[in-house]
Amino acid sequence: MKVLRSRTVKDKAWKYYCYPKIEGNENFANSQNMLNKLKARCNTLKISGSHTGEKKL
Repeated sequence: MKVLRSRTVKDKAWKYYCYPKIEGNENFANSQNMLNKLKARCNTLKISGSHTGEKKL
């Protein structure tokens, strides 16, 4: 995981949205394992994109 950010949920005390930035491809086995662990702990999990961190020239 590269970064973890959180934002409060409007009108809900002590509720937060968390935004982890993770380097990898969601189709790799280790990424699937991590996503499954997150799904087990999160009420909602949305994937906004996937990248490998490779620089394109």
